[in-house]
Amino acid sequence: MKHRGLGYTLISLCLAVAAVDVALFAAFAPGSEKPGTRLIPEHVEIRAPESSSSPDSLPSSELPKPVQKPPVNVPPAPEPDTGKVAYLTFDDGPTPKTPEVLKILKDHKATATFFTVFHPESDIYYRRIADSGCQLAIHAYNHDYKPLYASVESYFADFYKMQAYLRKFTKTPVTDFRFPGGSSQTVTDKRMFCKIILETQKQGLRYFDWNVSAGDATNAKISAEYVYNNIIPAAFQYDRPVILMHERSPYTRAALPRIIEALKEKGYSFGQVKDLSETVQHRTPAYAAKVLAE
Repeated sequence: MKHRGLGYTLISLCLAVAAVDVALFAAFAPGSEKPGTRLIPEHVEIRAPESSSSPDSLPSSELPKPVQKPPVNVPPAPEPDTGKVAYLTFDDGPTPKTPEVLKILKDHKATATFFTVFHPESDIYYRRIADSGCQLAIHAYNHDYKPLYASVESYFADFYKMQAYLRKFTKTPVTDFRFPGGSSQTVTDKRMFCKIILETQKQGLRYFDWNVSAGDATNAKISAEYVYNNIIPAAFQYDRPVILMHERSPYTRAALPRIIEALKEKGYSFGQVKDLSETVQHRTPAYAAKVLAE
């Protein structure tokens, strides 16, 4: 009998414990909280783990790193177009130094016009000028002033002889040219030279002088600094400076990279004289006509 009574007691305790478990489950089950019900006793203080702290309290080296977005490949903004164009021109070539000048132009992303004369056994240099994209233009076949400017006929015989020679290197006839000595030369008969100027106009030819000179045609002792100072800042006075140089001068070749970069810094691009709408001329056809009318 004692064992039977003890069994009933144990069964009653198990039933009581099960009832408590069911009640607790119902109380804490999701959605079982009723308005105003407090599931956490008021006397229990909830603390954060001691190892945790706010991001503000962490050393800067331990703060989470911001997510880095991959760089966007944005092309650089194009240089502003100032409308200023410099025209680099070289007289009396080509020479064995022509490739050096062409390399400087290429390295500095510039172009130029070469007013050439006839040099035997120099085909390779004319070809290099044409292949580089620079402009081949006429200076003279024979650079000797007296026979060249002796008459209208002698001048144009020389001009068309040089044009025919350059046709070997160009797809179209070369018509742009520069008078040896420029249109302001005074070593030949003035009236005869004015007749030559007017004839060029009749034949639809354009001649180009310059408004900035390197001063490198002299045999006097000069330097690269001298050449640079003759061109810069004189060229800055014009939106369209036409710059006279001679590629045979070692001082000009030495100064050329600085000259190009100085012009770039002032917003100049580089062009060829064939693209000029208005030519630079020391003596115009109107001047020549006036002289002959006197």
